[in-house]
Amino acid sequence: MRIKTFLLNQAIIKGLLSSNEHSLKLLHLLLSKHINEGLNLNIFVTKKEIFNCIHSDISFVELTDLLKNMPINLGYSNRNKLELDLIPLFSGVYLNDIGIKADINIECFSVLGTVFNELDVLDLKEITMLSNLYAGLTYQIANNYYKQGFFTLKTNELKEYYDISHNETYNKITMIEKNIIKPSIDEVNNKTKFNISFEKLKYNNKVSGFKFLMDWRS
Repeated sequence: MRIKTFLLNQAIIKGLLSSNEHSLKLLHLLLSKHINEGLNLNIFVTKKEIFNCIHSDISFVELTDLLKNMPINLGYSNRNKLELDLIPLFSGVYLNDIGIKADINIECFSVLGTVFNELDVLDLKEITMLSNLYAGLTYQIANNYYKQGFFTLKTNELKEYYDISHNETYNKITMIEKNIIKPSIDEVNNKTKFNISFEKLKYNNKVSGFKFLMDWRS
């Protein structure tokens, strides 16, 4: 279901935009081990593995704190509903002389593959340069569909994707275009490798959606 995917995208992008590059790289390392070790819920990474991943003078105590406070919170308490609960990815994070141990929250287990796939394809340095959720979600459109060259969203889907369905300010398409689409595209074009433009789709002389056009600047 597309709407369920939109909700996951929102949660992941919110978490990424609230994080820094070091914590994202560490998260990527942990989730890689989670996948490679047969979906093990108790992950251990050595200090050498962390150093090879991050290449920074940041202390391991600081890294542990970053991971404990990782703002990506995902999970479904009721699979018949489309609302995300704020469930932390890790139920515990521990530091010892050898490395860092992280226990994955079992309630988040079903969405970890989605988190890993997002981290695997997103440019972590670029995503952390963006200022808000709208720019992050616009970046994600470009990142996922630049090979195809375009992506379309009907008006109701666009409101769900940008998490503005319940905001009366955006009942008018002109306000969505002015306050969300144009500023987000400008920021992505200025700060990342993508070049995005858009076209309004019309049905019976009314705007029915938007078509995003994108390519990758060399």
